[in-house]
Order: sequence, then C-alpha cells, then structure tokens
Amino acid sequence: MKKIIQTDVTIIGGGPGGYMAASRASQLGANVKLIEKDLIGGVCVNRGCIPTKTLIHIGQTLLDSSQLKNYNIGLDDSELDFSKMMQYAEKVAGEIRFQIEEMLRVSGVEVLKGTGRLVDNKTVLLTNNHNETLIETKKIIIATGASPWIPPITGSDNDGVFTSDSLFKNYRKPNRLIIIGAGPIGLEWATIFRSLGSEVTIIEMMPDILPREDEEVTLYLRNILEEQGINILTDTSVNEISRINNELILNLEDEEEVKGDLVLIATGRSPNTKELGLEKLVEMNRGSIIVDDHMRTTTENIYAVGDVVGKSMLAHVAMHEGRVAGENVTGRDVSIKYEIIPRCVFTYPEVAFIGYSEDEAEEEHDDVGTAQTPLRANGRALTLGQKNGFMKIIFNKKTRELLGAQIIAPHASELIGEMSLGLKLNVKVEDIIKTIHAHPTLSELIWEAVLRA
Repeated sequence: MKKIIQTDVTIIGGGPGGYMAASRASQLGANVKLIEKDLIGGVCVNRGCIPTKTLIHIGQTLLDSSQLKNYNIGLDDSELDFSKMMQYAEKVAGEIRFQIEEMLRVSGVEVLKGTGRLVDNKTVLLTNNHNETLIETKKIIIATGASPWIPPITGSDNDGVFTSDSLFKNYRKPNRLIIIGAGPIGLEWATIFRSLGSEVTIIEMMPDILPREDEEVTLYLRNILEEQGINILTDTSVNEISRINNELILNLEDEEEVKGDLVLIATGRSPNTKELGLEKLVEMNRGSIIVDDHMRTTTENIYAVGDVVGKSMLAHVAMHEGRVAGENVTGRDVSIKYEIIPRCVFTYPEVAFIGYSEDEAEEEHDDVGTAQTPLRANGRALTLGQKNGFMKIIFNKKTRELLGAQIIAPHASELIGEMSLGLKLNVKVEDIIKTIHAHPTLSELIWEAVLRA
C-alpha cells in the first residue's frame, strides 16, 4: 500500500523557477512539498549560469593579466590546470546550492527526493527508487526545466561529442574545440576555451551569431570574437560527425570538413514535459505547457514556470515566473509581463540587450530614434584597458520614451539593470540626462548615450 501525505502546494522541479515558487508560497503560509530528482538549483546552478560564469571569470582574469606585458611585467601561465578550474567551478556551484537549500529550509519547504508524476489534477505520485508516495495536494506547480536539444546529425553520439549539460564531465582541455550553435551558450563556451588557448570553431546554420538580436550589435560582437581568434562559420550546417582514432571530423553541407578533438552541441534546449502525466490535464504547444500571465495552465489549480512554458529560457525569467506562481497559489492575484527582459551574453566583453532592437522598434513605432556612444569615449573603460564596444539606445523621438537598449562593454550584464528599470517605469530620455552618474564609471556610457539623443 502506497504511503499518502497531504499538502497545500506540490512543486515538481527544484531549479530557479521551482525553488523560487516554493520559497514564496511557503513564506505566504502554504505547506509546500518540493520534488527534485537531482540537485537543488537545477541546470543554472549546477551545470549552467553559475559554473560557466566562474570559468569565464577565470578566463577573463588570464586575458586581463596578459595585458601586463604592455607594462613589461611577465606572467607565467605554464602551470594552468584545467581540471582544477573545473573543480573550482563545481565548488562555487556547491556553495550557491547550499545557500538555496538553506533558504528553503528556513522558509519551511520540505524537499522530497525522487521523480514526480501527476495522477490527476490534485494528486502527484512521488517515486524514489522502488518506494512510491501519493501526495494529495490543492495546487501543483510544474518546474521541470529543459534539456539540450540535439539536432538529427549522424554521429552525434560519438565519444567526444558533448552538450552543455554533459561538458562538465570533461576535465580535459581540448586543443581544438568545435561548437555547433552560435547562441549564448555556444558563444560563452567559445569565450572560455579560447581564453585558455584552445583553437575554437563555431558553426551556425543562421546568417549570423545571436540571430534574434540587434544586427548592428551582433556584427560588432562577431568582429571582436574573430579578432580574438575564434573562427566563425555561418550559413553552414553539419551533415555528419565521424571519429577516426582521437579526431572528430565534421562534414559540412558544402562538402568541407572541420576537425577537432572535442565537439559541443549548443543548439538550444527543449522542455522536460514527457512522462509527467500532463497529456490529459493541460494544454500544450510543441512540447511546452501553455500558461496565462498568472502562470496558470488550462487546468485552474495547475501552474507551470520556467523552461517548460517556453516563454524565455532564462533563469531570471524563471525566478520571476516562480514568484508569480508562488504568490498566486496562495490566493494572491499577480501577473508577469514579458516585454522587459534583460538578455545577457557573457562573452569578452559582455553584451546585453533589452526591449526592442532597432528593426523591431521601426516595425512597431513611428519616429524611432537611436543614439550611441563608443566605449573608447568612456574614461573608466580606458582605465580598464578596454576600447571595443558601445552603448546604443532606441527611443521614440516624439514621446522621448525609451524603447530598448544594447550594450557591448565590460560588465554589460550589470549596466543593463538601469535600462531595465527605465523601461519598466516608462522614463524619458531627459529623466536619465538629469540623473547624476558617478565618475569615472562605466554607467556613464548610458548617460553619454542619452545626451547624444
């Protein structure tokens, strides 16, 4: 006979959306059970955002240190140990995971290890090894995340072919790395390995990198990456991956070949919605769960957040979706707006986007204006030895309201926060002009750009 327990809210998945929903609902008085089959924190904490940014920081430190030769200061990097770098990245991830686990504990959330499957709209079956427990629950939140999508390429299962999830099992630095896909994940791993001295080739089937973003910005970024020694092939598809001894050979559609000793497939992610028992309970679209702006599915007491809803596969979006769902399952009435989402790529330098691109703005609005300021005109950037980059704003010339912004600069992921708040509050160009920015700082890039507007 199966064990039966009762609760107010059951959440399946302990990634950013799941743990945020669990914490918020529990803070508001709900009894919450959080089911996680692997590690708390999900891909972001354990195999994505946190460990990759740790590696990027190490790589950037090496690149920054290489500038010391300009001051006749030598640097010996002959003892660089890639396996220790990976261990350190895992250590940082573990520290963040511990903090999340503590937050859940303090919030009163009970974490249950195992897999969850919906029996009906008020019952979840928890399976842990051979033990099964029925959870009778008032509300359910699905937060099972996403997994790497692997295109139908012959030979993609060869040894030495990795996804962004499995790459952390590799402790060997490749001499020649080939990356399939020029989205944020592919570009960030290219940055990591190039900074460590690997030869890096990126293959992208679309006309350019970051194909959904502002064309002027992505072309500029591509030039920077190519100057760093990253080889980028666009409008190109991979037909087959073969392995001869320790060498991987990629046959491209134009009958060319690219050779390397490690291949990373970074072609996007697909929602984890299989084997959850959702088919007869909620409406879905191409594997994603359909939700409204309250994160409700088509079944009133079932909610979904994060990558499974396919809105925007970003951890910070999942967190806000989790907050919204966590509040709504406790009787509140809050919604989420997706128009203002910062999108950051941690290359070197970083690039960040928010709101409309120039082309998008011109399609939706009349009297669109743009203004730019180059990084080389910023005093703080020059003190950092950085000249490649710029700040670009999109605005309505009649109303003077901000419509979007793009930044290529050191710490662009931090700078975009000011533009996010500006768009949220519908500020006008003059509002930012009247705001005093400290000097010398990179934030003056924003002020200098709006002055040019």
